[in-house]
Amino acid sequence: MVLALGALLPAAFVFGIASRHLVLLIPALPVNLAYQPDQALAKWMREDLWEKSQLRTRLLADSAQSTFALEVTAPEPVIKPDTLLYWVPGDPEINESLPNDAVLLGLWMQDPVKPLNVPAVAKSSPGKLVLYSLADHEVVNVTKSFTIQ
Repeated sequence: MVLALGALLPAAFVFGIASRHLVLLIPALPVNLAYQPDQALAKWMREDLWEKSQLRTRLLADSAQSTFALEVTAPEPVIKPDTLLYWVPGDPEINESLPNDAVLLGLWMQDPVKPLNVPAVAKSSPGKLVLYSLADHEVVNVTKSFTIQ
């Protein structure tokens, strides 16, 4: 029995690894879900906000509706599953978990880049952006405290 398990177990392991399905990325959002501002202008762009890895953050303003959106792009892909972008008001210390007052901005997509709407609580008050991997339950990256204006 030990000899049979010694031969069958490695073969079953190799077969299991070979038969895994690949995780496909969404090539583009459907048109009705895509962010399409009429007259979006970049108010500012910063590359010095994020603490762990360098990410580019742009604040877009739609002058017709007086709304803001944040666009976060990475020069190299960040390989973390189910990455969400949160706004945390104030200047709390964020280590391993999200604070209770964190506001979900949406799913962070790297390709195609998708701007996420800024909620009313984030306008003109200091806070931090947090990238959080829902699948790994870990904070991926955090910004320094800044104000959206």
